[in-house]
Amino acid sequence: MRRFIASRPSPAMAVAFIALLAALSGTAIALPGTNTVDSGDIINGQVKGKDIGKNAVTGKKIKNGAVKSADVGDDSLTGTDINESTLGKVPSAANADNATNATNATNATNATNATNATNATNANTVGGQTAAQLQTSSAFNQNGSVIGIPAVNTPVATATITTHGDGRVLASGTAELQGADSGERAACQINIAGTSSLSYETQPDDIGVDNEITISVEFARTLPAGTYTVSLLCRSLTGTIVKDDAAINVFGLGA
Repeated sequence: MRRFIASRPSPAMAVAFIALLAALSGTAIALPGTNTVDSGDIINGQVKGKDIGKNAVTGKKIKNGAVKSADVGDDSLTGTDINESTLGKVPSAANADNATNATNATNATNATNATNATNATNANTVGGQTAAQLQTSSAFNQNGSVIGIPAVNTPVATATITTHGDGRVLASGTAELQGADSGERAACQINIAGTSSLSYETQPDDIGVDNEITISVEFARTLPAGTYTVSLLCRSLTGTIVKDDAAINVFGLGA
């Protein structure tokens, strides 16, 4: 009978045998324990976005200064994401400063123009009166008719004047009066737009005598622009009075 002599298998035979058992069993070889996967167990570039849990990467996991402009979506950062106090002045802010200066300059120019305009207006006025308001006007009338003067005020000379602004209307009138004898007395006054002056009295010479008495009256009123009638009025106080020549001058002056 032939005897079988036991012998040790070769290393290659052992490896082949183990591989055969692993293939026949169909099970994976598990990593030993927990927290055992390290960088050396991962092929470079093989961890993908889908392998990372949502909100799993925190600020502590990111290297300071590692996030660049290319890593941030365009127009994705808002004011709440930025500490404005750490920002310097952006280039456009300098333009804004210039705009403020331009506005100030414009305001200053406008103020100067306004002042100049006011001064120009003042230059065109005197005491607030325009050239038209300061324009003078005048009127004159005379009456050479010989008429008897009754005991009531009777116009012996009348003129009409038109003024251009608030101002003073001045009137001066004269009348030659005669009396029948030495006892006659007469009075005259000027009326401007319904308001009369004081009444000035005189004692005329006898009728028929060449050196008649000439009475003069002056009066003034301040009135707005307008057209006014000015009259010299005379009346008999005693005796018979006759008017010979009479005239009135009227002037309108700015206030």
